[in-house]
Amino acid sequence: MKKILFCAIIFTLICAGTAIANPVTVTQITFGSGNSANVNLPNGSGNYYTEYYLTTNEYGVLDAFCVEAVTAGTGLAELQPVPLDLKNAAWVAEQYYNGWSYGKEETQLIIWEKLWGTNFTYISGASFANAAALEAVVSGLTFGEPSSNVSLVHTPPPNGGVNTQDFLVHRSVPEPNVLMLLGFGLLGLTGLRKKFQK
Repeated sequence: MKKILFCAIIFTLICAGTAIANPVTVTQITFGSGNSANVNLPNGSGNYYTEYYLTTNEYGVLDAFCVEAVTAGTGLAELQPVPLDLKNAAWVAEQYYNGWSYGKEETQLIIWEKLWGTNFTYISGASFANAAALEAVVSGLTFGEPSSNVSLVHTPPPNGGVNTQDFLVHRSVPEPNVLMLLGFGLLGLTGLRKKFQK
């Protein structure tokens, strides 16, 4: 019994350390039907898709928002907590998931405008009349702290490529603090058991 409890404690504490990133297999990346906008991104300009969906083995199809201006590949990816530099983008994504008044395409453009500022320019193709209209929406938002229900998927590079692409998705990563608490709770129970056996 002691060995089983000890193994359970060690396993829980190890899991707490590895819960920072969960593996997820992305089998396909698809785009909304005909939804694109003419924009200037940090690494180029032209018509870019504004709706993204990740098909995964573990979670099915995930409604995603692109937060990195590179080409994505499929394969083994990581589901991670949202880093500090993407907190505002995650908050915007969460408003969409919670049913705010902007559609998916508009939400993607709001995320890009907030992320890249002067390195991003909306030209045309979505419901915003022009760049100033989009900028006015972003400047009128009061950003908050996103919940843990939004996570980052760090996809593998495409075949022969080196760049990875990141997406925000409506999926939570298991909290390492919860697993740590469970591990220390089991450790405490072991200590109490030994005390009462004396």
